[in-house]
Amino acid sequence: MKSPKTDNAEMLRKPEYENTRTMLRAQIVPTRQLGIITSKMAQLQQQVAARHNGSVFWSGPNSLPIDGALFVGESGSGKSFGLRYATHTLPPIKLMDGKELASKPAYIDTPTQGTIGSLAKAIIHRADGAEMREPKDKDAPGKAIGAFNRHHFTMVAIDEISRIINPRRHAGRALEVQSHLVWTLAIEALNLPASPTPIVMGGLPWVLDSFQIMDRTQNALEVRREAQRRMNVIVLPNLDIALDGAMLSGAIFKYCGLAKVKIMLTDDDHIIPRLIHASYGQVGSALEWIQKAVALASVRPNGKLSRSDFAYVYGDMTSAATSANPFAATQWDHIDIGKIAPQSFAQAVSKVKAA
Repeated sequence: MKSPKTDNAEMLRKPEYENTRTMLRAQIVPTRQLGIITSKMAQLQQQVAARHNGSVFWSGPNSLPIDGALFVGESGSGKSFGLRYATHTLPPIKLMDGKELASKPAYIDTPTQGTIGSLAKAIIHRADGAEMREPKDKDAPGKAIGAFNRHHFTMVAIDEISRIINPRRHAGRALEVQSHLVWTLAIEALNLPASPTPIVMGGLPWVLDSFQIMDRTQNALEVRREAQRRMNVIVLPNLDIALDGAMLSGAIFKYCGLAKVKIMLTDDDHIIPRLIHASYGQVGSALEWIQKAVALASVRPNGKLSRSDFAYVYGDMTSAATSANPFAATQWDHIDIGKIAPQSFAQAVSKVKAA
């Protein structure tokens, strides 16, 4: 007698599904993108060593300029996770006399209000643990720098800065002002005479457009040019099957081992190239699809991972029809996954570029 078909929708409602996803999200997968972020932040924090001597912390005479970094990536590129992880795992600073200085980092997630004033308020709350009224935008950089000065952070990571430098939120003069104040904050942090603070920011690609804004004053022009020179721009790479295929396969094996799931995938499933395509080439999104598929397999009666698990969770999240689902369709590599909930392959197929 045939066993009844599993109701996947019911499986997704099980508490065990979310519990498994939570467990898998907590696992660290060493990706190329994570390595880029952690190594760069450790390098930038090490600049502090040149500012330290035995008698005066961040000695003023040691006036070598320090740099920051701007990590740029699409949504799902792993930049937010990378910034959080790197901030909490920074190694001690190796001083010139052979001693070590403990790292003292701060991570701030830019508030969704998307103004420099709201960011300054978040910085001060993170630094002092105190609530305060949101300062006026023009006063915000100075308020935040005051917090840096009081606490001598060895690294400050500000995530989602694209919520402020955002042409969808601010336009014209407002965008010009907000971006100018963001870069003023960054440069003043790097230039503090007593405690210069290495600073990194993460954001969506449109942040780069702020470097091209036509400034109305000489001061704004100079700040923007200095920010472009000293904030090293690092564009996080997209997934590449040759460079990242083994990592994604390893993630599947790791997650399945933890969730006690048997892998039923075959070479004919082409699961790694499908994953890369479905994820827009973004590593964080690819790992999320794996986590969801493994969690679904773990709560189903047979506990086996197949391509249908990926297809189901993708369809459940995007509402795409089967023929427009990159884990289910035969011509999956022709599907434009940037289209919202296509209901047929014809709707989802990428347009052929003119020669």
